[in-house]
Amino acid sequence: MGLTSTLRTVVRVARDRDIAFLAAGFAYYALQSLIPLAILVFVLATFVGEGQVVMQLLDRVSAYVSESGRQVLEQALTSSAGRRGASLASLGFLLWGALKMFRGLSKAFGEVYGSFHSIGFFGRLLDGLLVLGVVLVAIALMVGAGVVVTFVDLSIPYPTFVTTLSLFVLLVLVLLPIYYILPPVPVTFRHVIPGTVVAAGGWILLQLAFLYYAQNASQYQAYGILGAVLLFVTWLYLGGVLVLLGAVVNVVIERPTPYAELRAPR
Repeated sequence: MGLTSTLRTVVRVARDRDIAFLAAGFAYYALQSLIPLAILVFVLATFVGEGQVVMQLLDRVSAYVSESGRQVLEQALTSSAGRRGASLASLGFLLWGALKMFRGLSKAFGEVYGSFHSIGFFGRLLDGLLVLGVVLVAIALMVGAGVVVTFVDLSIPYPTFVTTLSLFVLLVLVLLPIYYILPPVPVTFRHVIPGTVVAAGGWILLQLAFLYYAQNASQYQAYGILGAVLLFVTWLYLGGVLVLLGAVVNVVIERPTPYAELRAPR
């Protein structure tokens, strides 16, 4: 199968599997997992911040909540019982969100591969935490690379190119477990490399596009925290599309068969 024919088949399969719709579920459950994780991390930070972290947060949210809401938040974060309850609740929502995110992404991979399999609850939970960890590491890598390029004066030739290339290699290594674990059929590392490379390259381009947008769109800054949340959700959605596009690439390259045979029964 030639390059042009492969690209056309990838586009047809991606449309047939409706990966744009499937990625919406990934973005929703990823956000649902990241919010309680952020709360859990913050609550844990209050134990070592000696109240400074709490006061900084309360000062920042005062413009968005009422005085009674501020008092409730302060009580929850300053009392030991409140922090313990917030920690347990955040941990529960985190595990639930990770489980749902894995289930949604697993179903999406099943749609792409045209095959489905079932695993136990603890298996889904562990795989869900793995997927969540991959998302967190990928976000941290891209944010870190952006900070390095913007603020750090690297004394090496072509620092932007070197940083981007290093980020690409790291993203390939980080995303590889997703494409090896989630497919409902046995796969090899050779099978999952093409899609992983496509997804990693797409995430880098996505990062560059969003950095440019965030730095130059005045209306994004005007919406404040709501604009930041909307931007982040959009980034998660497009990142999910790229992850599923990588799965489509793996399927098409591994199964060089007529398009009709690639269709999954619905």
